[in-house]
Formats: sequence, C-alpha cells, structure tokens
Amino acid sequence: MLFLYFIFLSSGFAGITMISILWKRLGHRFLGWILALVSTFTAWLLVTAIVYYLEQIIRIPAARFLGPVNLLMGTLAYLFLLFSMLSSPAPVRKPELLLALSPMLLYYLLLLLGFTLVPGIFVFAEKHPLPFMFFKLAAGSIFVFYIGRGFLEAARRLKQDTAAFILRGYGFALLAFGVAILVFSLILALLGTQVEQVVLLEFFFFFFLNMLTLAAFIRYIRQPNAFIEDGKISWQFIKEYGISRREAEVIEMVSRGMSNREIAENLFVSFPTVRTHVYNIFKKTGASSRLELLRIASRYRQ
Repeated sequence: MLFLYFIFLSSGFAGITMISILWKRLGHRFLGWILALVSTFTAWLLVTAIVYYLEQIIRIPAARFLGPVNLLMGTLAYLFLLFSMLSSPAPVRKPELLLALSPMLLYYLLLLLGFTLVPGIFVFAEKHPLPFMFFKLAAGSIFVFYIGRGFLEAARRLKQDTAAFILRGYGFALLAFGVAILVFSLILALLGTQVEQVVLLEFFFFFFLNMLTLAAFIRYIRQPNAFIEDGKISWQFIKEYGISRREAEVIEMVSRGMSNREIAENLFVSFPTVRTHVYNIFKKTGASSRLELLRIASRYRQ
C-alpha cells in the first residue's frame, strides 16, 4: 500500500511542476486553480501515507485522524474544481449552477448542524450509514458531472490547443469519475467494505489527472511556441528579420494561439491592421503559415 502511495505522490509532485510551467507559459487563470487542486490532492496523499505509516509503527487509530483530513481536503478539492471551471471560458448559467450545487450545499449544511445544533444527525448517520453515504456520493457526483460538462464546453471555446486539451481531458475524466464513484461505492457497500476505501478511488482518479497533465505537457513542449522563452521573442530573431515592436507583440500573441480577431481586441486595433502586420511578418521571415513562423522563431533562444 505504501508503494502505491509513493507512486501517487510522485505523480502529484510531477503534476505540480508541469501545471506550474503551463500556467506560467499559457497564462490561463483556470490553470492556477488546477494547480491548487493538484497541490491539495498531493498534500492529502502525503498526510494519508504518513498516518497509515504511523499506524503500523505506533498503532494509532488512522480512521480517527483521517476523518477530519478527508473532509477538509475533499472540500478544498471541490472548491478548486468549481473555481477552475468558473475561471475558464465555460458559459455559467446561474440556474444550472444552483441546481448542481444545491445537493452539495445541503450535505455541508447537515454537517454544520450536526456539529452545532443537531448532534442527532450524526447519531442517525451511524445507525443508518448507507442512506447518508449515498446522499453524500450522489451530491458529489452531480457536482462533478456539472464541472466536467463545463470543462468540455470551455474546451470547445478555446483556440489554444494545449489548454483545450487539458480541459477536454479533465472534462471526460470527471464525467467518468462521477459514474465510477457511485458504482464503486455500491459494490463496497454490498460487500460490507469500509466506506473510507472510496477515498482510494479518488487517489486513482488524481493519478489519472496527472497522466493527462503529462500528456498535455508533452504536447506543449513539442510545439514550436513552447521554445519562445516566457512568451517573449528573442532579440536575435527581432534583429535578424527587422521585426518592429508591434510585430513582435503580434508574434507573441500568435504563439499563445490567438486568432487575428483576438489579437486585434487585445491590442485595441482593427482587424485589417492585424492582418497587415501578419502579412508583413510572413514577408520578412519567409514563413507561409503561423506554424512555420513559430518554427523559425523557436530557433532563437533568449
């Protein structure tokens, strides 16, 4: 089991590194929230592995410590998922958002009442664990489904290939996870296995997300624009081809996957003006396409 946690943790630290680089280079806010999500899962794994290790050494009751940890880390993971979707290009429809969040909010309201005014809620949960567990899991699945669908819609709106790949992969993974968590939990309940084992499935899901991040990172570094340092054009490239300051800005935005219309909006100029800049850049560099332009620029390092 500890070896499995080691594999999960290794993927977590790798995921943090790769998402950090992609966030810095691509500049999308949702990548910052995904970084927070991956960091939360990695910390969750680390604490869980330490507690299970101590259980073997000094026989401490792991369940007593992991209960609050699972609640805290799970809540943070849900929040970071929500923030990552809200900061993506996904269209947010308030009625759907409220509908998706309502079961989860009701679950946390029950927890709050149990801790404060109505402790009988926990007594009921101990006597009848199956209904309480499935309400929690159903609420989580509805929420995860909503986030997954939002990611897929955001991926269709993005022009940038790497960012769209991440959103698409995470979207399909979340939809699959929403089904898997209910099926897996039902099997565990029928077999009489401890509910805490469901957390292990969440760690497998986390490992899969890190593999998706690895695939996205490999796709990114294989693209020419990945080698334009910090999104800036090399001064050697600018000098050799006589690129003006405005043309350099246009190339930098091309390297981020922006269309001519998006570039015009960012530079506060007209669409024909951007098209003229792109034509002049192609003429100066001899490039016949955006991809060829980025391949030429990628040969020059800062």
